[in-house]
Amino acid sequence: MRAGQYRDRVEHRRVAKIKDAMGGYSEAEQSLGFRWGNVAVPKARDNILAMQGVELRTHVVTMRDRPDAPKMGDILICRGLRLRVLAARPDPANACVYLDCESAKP
Repeated sequence: MRAGQYRDRVEHRRVAKIKDAMGGYSEAEQSLGFRWGNVAVPKARDNILAMQGVELRTHVVTMRDRPDAPKMGDILICRGLRLRVLAARPDPANACVYLDCESAKP
């Protein structure tokens, strides 16, 4: 497979709710596969997302825009980093999606 301009192999995970015997549920991470993308540190100085000082983005991941692209709350693992997706910004002109992420604790 040719990755083109995307040079980082990223594992995509999503937290799934699994029902238990008592009527409740437990959460477990489910691997949705690997994708190619670019993982970079944002160039903005303040790194504030959507004018909210509470949520800071630490990384920006660029991927092809596909129907199964990562969504808010998903986990991306690349180069030993565990990133939680805060926002997805599609760019139809370039057929890609920019994912604003923050470093998540393992």
